[in-house]
Parts: sequence; structure tokens; C-alpha cells
Amino acid sequence: MPPRSDDPRRDATGSRRGSSRGSEPREAGLGGISDARAYTPRGRTVREGGGAEQRRTPRSNRSGDPFRPALQVLDGGRAGRAGTREPATDGARSGRRSTAAGGRAGVVRTVSSRPVREPFDDDEDAPPPRRRSQPRRPAAAQPRRPVRKPRRPPRLGDPRRRLRLGTVLALALFASIGVRLVYLQTVDTPAYADGGLPNRLAVVELPAPRGAILDRSGEPLAHSVEARYVFADPTRVKDRFATARLLSPLLGVPVSDLAEKMRKRTLPGTDTPLQFVYLARGVEIATAKRIMALDLAGINVHRDERREVPGGDLAANLIGFVSQDMNGLEGLEAKYDDVLRGQAGKRTYEVGLGDLAAPIPGGYSRTTQPQPGSSLKLTVDRDLQFMTQRILAKQTAKVKGSVGAAVIIEVPSGEVLAQASQPTYDAANPTKVGSPADRDDAATTFVVDPGSIHKAITYGAALQEGVITPDTKFPVSDTIVRGGVTFRDTHPAGGRTMSIPGMLAFSSNVGTIEIAEKLGKDRLFDYQKRFGLGQVTGEGMPGEAAGRLLPPDQWSGSAYGSVPIGHSVDATPLQMAAAY
Repeated sequence: MPPRSDDPRRDATGSRRGSSRGSEPREAGLGGISDARAYTPRGRTVREGGGAEQRRTPRSNRSGDPFRPALQVLDGGRAGRAGTREPATDGARSGRRSTAAGGRAGVVRTVSSRPVREPFDDDEDAPPPRRRSQPRRPAAAQPRRPVRKPRRPPRLGDPRRRLRLGTVLALALFASIGVRLVYLQTVDTPAYADGGLPNRLAVVELPAPRGAILDRSGEPLAHSVEARYVFADPTRVKDRFATARLLSPLLGVPVSDLAEKMRKRTLPGTDTPLQFVYLARGVEIATAKRIMALDLAGINVHRDERREVPGGDLAANLIGFVSQDMNGLEGLEAKYDDVLRGQAGKRTYEVGLGDLAAPIPGGYSRTTQPQPGSSLKLTVDRDLQFMTQRILAKQTAKVKGSVGAAVIIEVPSGEVLAQASQPTYDAANPTKVGSPADRDDAATTFVVDPGSIHKAITYGAALQEGVITPDTKFPVSDTIVRGGVTFRDTHPAGGRTMSIPGMLAFSSNVGTIEIAEKLGKDRLFDYQKRFGLGQVTGEGMPGEAAGRLLPPDQWSGSAYGSVPIGHSVDATPLQMAAAY
């Protein structure tokens, strides 16, 4: 578009006049005027002449920033084609430069002394220079502004004070902790150590073996041997029926019983699961090892004691038996349980917790050694006892359902050499018996009318009191009546005279009643007691019966005939054997 004619900055040839602000050099070049714009590598905009070289003219009054040169516009062609450059005169409004013939005049003009900021300029944070609307005043003419004192910053707290205070508090805290530790370790050590000791103590019971029962020669009739008991934890048993089938042949217990014992259940009245139940007691050690080799879940064994009776039923009614916990239940085992049973010991020691459940070295440890039970030695002879039981069994077998007792006593000492009862049982398996009465000792628990064997007491009292002598003789009738009751002899004498040995030999009831009338009921009752009737013998068997005697003031008319011949009197076989 051609320039307007009213533009004061353009002449008749269309040339643009340069600004006369400041003293800026001008350049002349060949060629016509070109209005094209181009960007330099540093972001400056210049006008190019048709192919003319661009040259930068430094300004004397610009700042030293090389990145902000003035925007220059080049008018004209290339200066290097004809002639040389001429400097423009100072103060000219529009400078012109002469060129060679055929050349064009060119003008270099500074568009603005203020740097132009391009969008890709390097320094984007520098503020643009102020635009001055009036000429710069001399420096002396500008009034000097008063210098302000910089504002004082607020006074902050001294960090060293806080640091010192924190240090003091930390040292005081550690000092108090140290003093407390020293106090606990030196002053209150016994109290605190004893206070926590029960939580660290473990107690292991040391069982004491039960004493043995021996015969007069020291042969064992019953003694204890080491064994094992098998127990189960129902909460850990995986398959109780499969486990029961494996254990049944080893323990000799039915599968159904074992499976029922291993059934999961809780303690009575609580929600706590049952974690211990006996499966068998007194198991042999070899059998226990086989059970452990099966490695069954929830099944374990522990040390136990088993009572062994070598003779089986030999003197079983005398010896009795014990429970699985080695407590005497019947016979001599029950009577002398406090003697036979030992006093268990125990070991108390400090133990760790968790995976360190082992004795603490150097910790509290105290062991009370077990005291084995005392042995009990009887006056019974094992061989004689065996023969007595054998003979008694043959005799009682002749009368079915009968009960028999046999007692052998050594006369000089009064010691019982054999004491048998029938029926009997195996003391090793007390539960395998027909009825509980079969376990009783008939010689001490059965009370019967002694009958004719009581006549020896009547004759002995009469002889001792001098009522009769060994040579006494008198006629004996066939019958006698007392209190309206007729008493007869099984071997009638027919009124013949009989001696005292003859009356005893034929067991005369009539002769015995006549001798008792001469003795009197009071003296007869006294000798009954002196012979041991009506009271226990003190042999040592539990449950021994004392028998019963009829006091003289309670005699009826018939008692004068019945008491002398052994009726209306209760006695045990052992009492009568001791009386003889």
C-alpha cells in the first residue's frame, strides 16, 4: 500500500525520514526501499533491503545489555554495492547518503530507543523500562528524597533458651528414671522378685511307689510296678473312630468305649472344652511305646503305676485291691492305705514362657524327694494259704451257693497262718467278679451261730471255775426242757453215765446244759467275753464283725438251754478259731 501524502515523515519519493531523537548514525545502501520485516536470531526486528546486508550500529546511549538492542529499520538497498558509507550529520531530521550513479539512497533509522519485548525473549522476569513523556532533567535539578530507615524486624525468641530448657527437662527425666531403676534393683528387689515368682514357677509331681504286701517269708503277694497311662485330648483328636480302632487291640478296650471317651465335650457347668480324659491306666511300658509309635493326634502317655498280684486269687479276700490312682479300696490295701501309700515328692523350678518353656539356669529350684510307701508283712504262709484255698473250694463245691471260711492259727503264738474264703476272686481284675459279696473275707465279716463248737467255751469255763473236773461223770438223759423248749441229743445216751471227754466227743446237748446250770449265766457270760466273743479280734482286717452276746439280764427261759450250746450267740469264724 503506497504511503499517504499527508504523512509528514515521508518525502515526495516515498522515503521515510528517520527520527532525530538522540544522535544515531545512518547507513546508505543500494537498491530501493523495502518494507519487509525479518527477525534476527536474538529476537530483534529489522527491515531488509532487497538482499542488502544487515549491519548493527551500536548506540552510545544504550545500556550494556547485549540481549536488548534497539529495533532498527534499514531503508534502501545494500550499501556494499556502490560507494562507501558516510556518517550522517548531527541534528538532521532526515539524513541522506550519496551513492554511485544508478544507486539508491538508504536511510538507517532507530524506531525506538526502548527495547522491544518479544514473546520468546530470554529474560522474561525483567521489568520493562519506564516511558518518559518529558525530557530528562538534569540530575542536579531533581530534589533528593529523604532516606528512610529500614524497618526493624520483630524480635524473635532466643532458640538457645528453649534448647537449654529442653536439655534440662530431658536430663531431669533420665535422672529420675535412673534413680528409680537403682531403687528397684537395690531396695525393692526381693519384693518384686517374689511377687512375680509364682508366674514363673512350674511344679512337677514325683510319684512315690506304693509299698508291697509280703507273706511271712518275704514273698510278694501284691506289689507295684512302673507303668504308663494313656490319655487323649478330645480337642486335638482328628478322627476319633479311626483312632479308637487303632488303640482298641493295644488297650483291650472296645472301640465304642474309646470313641465315646474321645468325644468333644465341655466341663460340667462351663463352656471350657475338656482337654484331658483317661483312655487306660496301668498300661505296660512296651505297649505304651507301640502307641507312641503310631503318632496319633491328641493321644499321649505318661508315667503311671500298676498294682501287680502274682498269685491272682491267692489270699485275694485278705489283700483286697486298689484304684487306678493307687488308693486302697478293700482288704488290707484299704486298712493300711496310709502305711502302704508313699508320699509323693515334687520339683518346683522357674521356667520360661512360650518357646522357652524350660528351666531357667540359676533360677529358683527346689526338689522334695518322694518317700516310697512301707511294705506290709503278714503272718500268712503263701504255700499253706494256697493249699487251704484249694481244699475249701472242693468242699464248698459240694454245696452249691454256699459260703465257706477256713482259718489256720498257730497255737503257741496265735498267728494266722492261712485264712481262706470261698468264693474268691482275682485281685488283679477286681471288677471281673460275680457279685461284690464274693470279695468279702468270710472269716471276719460273716456272723453266724457258732452252734456246738461253742460247747468248748462252756466246758472251759466250768473247768476253770472248778464246777467240773476232767474226771467228772454223771448220767445223761435223752432230752431236757428249758423255758418250754425241748432240747435233744443227736446221739442219745439213754440215761447212761458219761464222762466229760465223752460228752464232748458225742456233743451232748443235755450234758452241756446241765453243766452250764451249775456254772450260772453270769459266769458263763463273763467267760464268753474272756474268750473273745462279742468283740473284734484285732487281726487287722477291715470290716471285721464283733459278733453279739446275750446279756444275762435278757435271758429268757429257753436261753438257759440255747446259750450254752451255741445258740442266741453271734460270732465270726475267726473269733471261734481264736477262742479255741
